[in-house]
Amino acid sequence: MQLSPAMQNIIAHAWEIFHFYPAPQQFNICVPCCVSEETAQALRQTPLRQLTVEMIYEWNSSARPFEQQNDEIRYLLPRLLELLAHGHCPAINEELCLKRIGAISLGSWWPEERGVLTDFSRQYIHDLLLTPTLINFESALVMFHFAGLSITVLLDEALNTPGYWAIASLAYFLYIKRPNGELRNAFILRKPDGEVITQQINAWIAQSCHSLAERAAAAIECSPSLPGGERTEYSVNLSYLIDESLCALVDYQLLWTMDRNE
Repeated sequence: MQLSPAMQNIIAHAWEIFHFYPAPQQFNICVPCCVSEETAQALRQTPLRQLTVEMIYEWNSSARPFEQQNDEIRYLLPRLLELLAHGHCPAINEELCLKRIGAISLGSWWPEERGVLTDFSRQYIHDLLLTPTLINFESALVMFHFAGLSITVLLDEALNTPGYWAIASLAYFLYIKRPNGELRNAFILRKPDGEVITQQINAWIAQSCHSLAERAAAAIECSPSLPGGERTEYSVNLSYLIDESLCALVDYQLLWTMDRNE
């Protein structure tokens, strides 16, 4: 996956900021039940830039026998972000790729270190929405929520990303993916994550409703053909859902007052 110049700069900056953190003598993983002795040794001895997706997956998926340490996260972060930027998923689902970060306090990090995470999250969403097709970025938002980041900044980034498909994807997420104004992602069904995200999204909609309406109205006027060209029942239905979602942004009250399951 080719990285945008902006993402390349962010990844390079991440390596520069975090490169001096040493590899832990013992990673916070469950050996040998979750992670084999061989993999645990490889995590300690393999140069960070050479850690594979599979190694990070094992680390990410393991039970944590100890309280999560900041420096372990700081050590692995450049490689973890690099893999994510290239489209790899070092976890069982995208939502869980950064969940270990949420187990620590980012307040103890230097501002420049926190800035790397914020810059990465914004650019990740921006680059994702520049794809010339309908994008489901719900999983990415949940992933960054689990990392301890506010998704309000990411919704701002989505709104400010140019192009028809960016606003179409945002509209589809806000309207179709949130029946009754609630996000139904399987990973946030437990409280309080679902409530926190729902509150953030609804507060953001109320604050951004006029900008949403303007972007949506402009998109309705210049709706392109769906990618692929061939008109199928699926493409026609999808086109209808996109148009319905854009209209809902123009009349933003529909985003949380209408029961679309009836």
